[in-house]
Amino acid sequence: MNLDIILGEFLGLLVFVVVHGGILASMALTGKVKEGMAALAVFLGISFGVFAALAGGSGAHINPAVTMAVFVTGGIDGLEALTYIVSQILGGFVGGVILWVIYRPQFKEATNPLAPLTGNPAAKDVVQNVITSILGSFFLALLVLFTVNLTTGTNLTPLAVGAAVLAAALAVGGTAYSVLNVARDLGPRLTATVLRIGQPTWVPVLILALASLVGGALAGLVVTLLG
Repeated sequence: MNLDIILGEFLGLLVFVVVHGGILASMALTGKVKEGMAALAVFLGISFGVFAALAGGSGAHINPAVTMAVFVTGGIDGLEALTYIVSQILGGFVGGVILWVIYRPQFKEATNPLAPLTGNPAAKDVVQNVITSILGSFFLALLVLFTVNLTTGTNLTPLAVGAAVLAAALAVGGTAYSVLNVARDLGPRLTATVLRIGQPTWVPVLILALASLVGGALAGLVVTLLG
């Protein structure tokens, strides 16, 4: 088992959740940050998450869709892919716990305490949710792989990946409920379940998680065909 992958992806998701979720918590729980900061939350969360993952020694996927894309291209084997994804989800879970510790009073008083951690998709939007999760994850993983290929060997990779993820999130984030990062959703969702924060649902989100992985795999297929 590759400890560099475990440590890197764990730290990457932990930092992503704490930075991204922390800014969202400031908006949703305290009202002290304007809504326009949401985009900055994505950019900073991903950028510093990639820095942390690289420091930990992994390939800095910090997204199961990206891991699936790399797996399909032959960049990693099945066991490595599973190690990446499990480590990402665990990092997301611990990041969620850290957020809860920081904002515990606000979580207790909030009318929507799930907001900084995750959300619940509406049952009536299931088809649209699946479509946007597949397409959104496809474009996200595709942009990330292209960006990494163009910036490898430079210091720009974390910032460039952050910008690529932000572009994908803004492109599809306004429609229905899209799962673009399975670990960012399931890790903190597990935190909410264990700590009894709100009422997180699981079955619909697991369907969307599978859709996101399909999107990542399709991105890997496209990159393979283009290569």
